[in-house]
Amino acid sequence: MFIRTLHSKVFLLFLCSSALFASEPQFFAEGDLLYWKAQEGGLAYAMEVKGQKERLKTPSFEWDFGFKLAVGALLPTKNWAFLLRLTHFNTHADAFPKGALFPLWVTPIEPKSLAAEMIKMHWRLHLALIDALAEKSYPLTANLSLSPQMGLRYALVRQKFNLDYFGRDFSPAFEEFLTMKNKFWGLGPLVGLRIEVPFATSWCLGASGAFSALYGQFYIHEGEYRFLGRVKRASLHDTYTRVAFTGESGLFLRWQRKWERWSLALHLGYDFLWLWRQNRFVPLDDKADLNSSGSLRLQGLEAGALFTF
Repeated sequence: MFIRTLHSKVFLLFLCSSALFASEPQFFAEGDLLYWKAQEGGLAYAMEVKGQKERLKTPSFEWDFGFKLAVGALLPTKNWAFLLRLTHFNTHADAFPKGALFPLWVTPIEPKSLAAEMIKMHWRLHLALIDALAEKSYPLTANLSLSPQMGLRYALVRQKFNLDYFGRDFSPAFEEFLTMKNKFWGLGPLVGLRIEVPFATSWCLGASGAFSALYGQFYIHEGEYRFLGRVKRASLHDTYTRVAFTGESGLFLRWQRKWERWSLALHLGYDFLWLWRQNRFVPLDDKADLNSSGSLRLQGLEAGALFTF
């Protein structure tokens, strides 16, 4: 009885697979150039005082280039698509402010307890996303189609935040630097939706959005040192697991040209990507809260081509 039931299930799975792949598949490759800018909360590193005015010093984020690469298969008669996509983006921010600067990260951290003449700030981000997706297209009308997506996302997010203090209370014998690392990796489900509105021959407007919940690990390593003799004043080293959420949306304009079996599509769009509560840097004091964090946001232009064969 068990073997008969097993055979029935295998045969049913074979029939479903045969029906799905009955049409001859087409394959595609896609490449995109990204020009994005990052922003992240919780990175204020000093209080600047000019006369009676006080202002928080935060990183000035820069625009940088990244890329997306994807390969996959299409089943035209079934309106199915399967793809594997890599998103890769690196960026950084540097600053060398001078003046009456009161650090926010050194020990002790009470406001205006220590003053510096100059602070050297360096922040760096390495981001990689790997998505394995299945997509089903539903042409509702001649001018509107919806394409739900579902699959898995793997994320690797690495951040560095370094601060060096010079002058005033940080005389040559007391110059200090902080080195901080914040790493995250996670894996989880991703769901999304793409909307396309053809408006002329070969032209299409579209919008897309996606959401994922990634279960993974945060790794935090921070240290505060004196330059002279590299004396450690304080340190933090911890790892813990959390569920991290990501969201994204985008608008795009696409032009497509088709031949008998081949097609070429060029597109230009604007992307938004959110990674909530990715900033896990904390001040090195006894009251450090590993749950206090800021969110990482990226946005910018995307231009690319998709070749189907």
